[in-house]
Amino acid sequence: MSMIEATCHCGASRATTTEIPEFLLDCNCSLCRRYKPLWAYYKSDQVSIESEAPLLVYAWGEKRISFHFCPNCHCLLHNSSEAKEGQKRIGINTRMTSPESVNTVRVRKFDGADSWEFVD
Repeated sequence: MSMIEATCHCGASRATTTEIPEFLLDCNCSLCRRYKPLWAYYKSDQVSIESEAPLLVYAWGEKRISFHFCPNCHCLLHNSSEAKEGQKRIGINTRMTSPESVNTVRVRKFDGADSWEFVD
């Protein structure tokens, strides 16, 4: 069974799943264009989050998406939100994984800045 494990730089925080995503999301919203994550989205019960200390959380605007950072090295590990259907979901930042774990997964461009639609 394959596993995706995202770990921060210092190793104190991690997000893991056994599910390979259908695609990775490359967003251009005001936060993602600064952080440059590649998101792999899952239902919240498909992801395990572990951290030696409580993660730092940042939410902006309508606060529908929360960004979670390691409190030690400040790497962006994951985000959490509620999908339109009301299902809680977690986006793992695959930039925190080994490149080999996701290098065959298709990357889709998402316009989070304006249209809130895929643009590929």
